[in-house]
Amino acid sequence: YVLSVQQVDDVEISGGRIVGDRIAHTGTTGEWGHGVMVRGATGITVRNLHVSQCWGDGISIGGAKAQGGRIVPSRDVVIADVVCDGNRRQGLTIGRPRQVRVYRSQFVNTGGTLPGCGIDVEPGAGDIAQDVRIEDCLVRGNWGAGIQLYRRVSDASIRGCTIEENRGDGVVVIGAQDCIVSGNVIR
Repeated sequence: YVLSVQQVDDVEISGGRIVGDRIAHTGTTGEWGHGVMVRGATGITVRNLHVSQCWGDGISIGGAKAQGGRIVPSRDVVIADVVCDGNRRQGLTIGRPRQVRVYRSQFVNTGGTLPGCGIDVEPGAGDIAQDVRIEDCLVRGNWGAGIQLYRRVSDASIRGCTIEENRGDGVVVIGAQDCIVSGNVIR
């Protein structure tokens, strides 16, 4: 990872550019090489950041193993005014969080390995993604779905977004519950 934010509290990442090694990367398989990885952290804000050309995800939010092997989810994470462009695996992965807010951001031109979504909310087996808000975002030109809410996702909403020109579905909701998709432009 270019930036790893693991098991810490109250961190802000603001401004600048992260340019990954997608073009020069010598591997042909794998899904790692993220721009920003947040794991088991609380009170994290990522704003005014441009993340491009990462071998894996632009940004990934997940859990971390604590003592005894239990997984600690990330909590209270805000992604605002961010651009994730041309990353290989995902623009943004939301894996094991509680309370994530994504505002006024762009997730565009993702592709190269599956799933290739602009935003993929997909918790790992045995966990959930809960209380996720995606608002006023542009999700365009991704190889997979624009936004995916996949299994064990609850209390999520997608509002006021423009979701267009993705090769997969605009929005995919499979096995999620208590979710709202409202006031979006999807084409």
